[in-house]
Amino acid sequence: MKTNLGDALLHQVFPVTDVLAIGKYATEARAEYLRERGYTHILNVSDAPSVVSPASHGFDEVRHIPLLDIASIRDEDAEACLDTLHQMTTHEGSRAYVHCLAGQ
Repeated sequence: MKTNLGDALLHQVFPVTDVLAIGKYATEARAEYLRERGYTHILNVSDAPSVVSPASHGFDEVRHIPLLDIASIRDEDAEACLDTLHQMTTHEGSRAYVHCLAGQ
């Protein structure tokens, strides 16, 4: 689905590729926007746990890898994020959203 720039700015969801988007924390409203656009997975890389879950919001998977938004990422944490993202996006039709709190 082609993303409208106005929608992306309004919802703070920015597509990187056809299967990957980045942005701010996945709130209830943002989760609804993501599901409407076919996103199937969420990777939360922040210090706050997700408020969105697969059971309550219809995603195939929501995973949390705790990271501080203001700190450098350790190599092992970066590897865990990349491995998780790879697992999430290798299924036919999957689309992943990666976020932290601030969308940095």
